[in-house]
Amino acid sequence: MPQTRRAGAPRHPGSAHLQAGQEPAAEVEVETALERDQWLAAAHNNLGSMLAKEPRFEDAAMHLRLAAELDPDYLEAVFNLGLALRNLNRIDDALKAFRRAAELAPD
Repeated sequence: MPQTRRAGAPRHPGSAHLQAGQEPAAEVEVETALERDQWLAAAHNNLGSMLAKEPRFEDAAMHLRLAAELDPDYLEAVFNLGLALRNLNRIDDALKAFRRAAELAPD
């Protein structure tokens, strides 16, 4: 399903809070965005990134995989999925994600 965006919804939920080091506020913003629209790849990517820091790698990988499935050309989500899978010692899967990220990376 294509990523949709509702009027007034941030394009990358939680990003501003994450950049400011405000993880709790970012998590609330991301979860609220996902309650409104479960198909937001950026929200799943940001939630996965936050979960990886806790470290909750299984949960992180689930959200990151969903982000990459929702938007297969989403470089950041594909790369972050590779990181989460590497931390789970799922090396073959991590390498697949990293190879895909390398294909997506600009020259």
